[in-house]
Amino acid sequence: MTEVYEEPTRIVTHYFDNLADAVEALEATERLSLGVRLHNRTTPETEPDGTEVLAEEWVVEVYDAPPIESEDDSEDDEESSDDE
Repeated sequence: MTEVYEEPTRIVTHYFDNLADAVEALEATERLSLGVRLHNRTTPETEPDGTEVLAEEWVVEVYDAPPIESEDDSEDDEESSDDE
């Protein structure tokens, strides 16, 4: 019998302007046994004097369940650690 894996459903996405707040959100998801995806990106912002700058923001996507690592993913991790 083949197991059917369903992708976790995204519950909410949070945007933070600093890493400390993003880490706090990660710790909260861990306590609740939820899944999470973290990445950062740059976005254009306009300063009060009218100049445009790139600002870094941290994106935390919260899912209803942690993702399940496939066997292929774990093999890739083992190979990369062997290279070090």
